[in-house]
Amino acid sequence: MSTSAINAVLWLKLSPTQKSVINVLALYADENGVCSLSVPTLSKATSLCETSISRALTQLHESGYIVRQFRPCAPSVFSVQVEFAAKQSARRRPKSNY
Repeated sequence: MSTSAINAVLWLKLSPTQKSVINVLALYADENGVCSLSVPTLSKATSLCETSISRALTQLHESGYIVRQFRPCAPSVFSVQVEFAAKQSARRRPKSNY
């Protein structure tokens, strides 16, 4: 689990589907923000259909939040772009009273 990836995506302003998908990717990411999950696994983890997962992954990739590396006969490798997401998230993070 990558704490930096989870913190980076926490306050992103995304659709509920995109938010669910990137949260699961961040949860399974290693210290470099990289994980390998299949669409069916993401579907089970988010309770979303595989078509919605695929669409969300494409949108997240096109927006720069993730990099997706396709592998034949194996789950794709995803890299959560922690620095990019953190910059986007910092703009939306509420001020802490602590």
